[in-house]
Amino acid sequence: MAIAKQNMRSFNACALALVSATMAGCAMNVGTTDPEAVDSTEAALSTGYSVVAWGRNDNGQTNVPAGLTNAVALAGGYEHSLALRADGTVIGWGYNAQGQTTVPAGLTGVKAIAADYYYSLALKQDGTVVGWGINDFGQRSIPAGLSGV
Repeated sequence: MAIAKQNMRSFNACALALVSATMAGCAMNVGTTDPEAVDSTEAALSTGYSVVAWGRNDNGQTNVPAGLTNAVALAGGYEHSLALRADGTVIGWGYNAQGQTTVPAGLTGVKAIAADYYYSLALKQDGTVVGWGINDFGQRSIPAGLSGV
């Protein structure tokens, strides 16, 4: 498996930089934009669209859920990870103190994902954005009427 390194700390979910690593063989450092809260977990999509994770695991962040298949994108926040599946659904795992891995029920039609410090975001095919997890600074308070993203 060829691996192209990506530093996830460059993904700023607050700015809605909903970027996905959509090619197999892509690895990422599952971290956060907060330099004081760096996670040391790595994850990669294999050519068979399965997810492999390694490194720091004090909160289950390398425990990829059994049965996770057809992953086309990965995103990483502080001690948590997300995978976007080919069918437009999202799976989360790792630290979940603020609900950041608890994907909203019925969330489908997702085309991109992002994660940061204790929260997660999804960009849907219809151009709307869905957020879950902590909201202490309004980081997942999607502006009313935001569409066409």
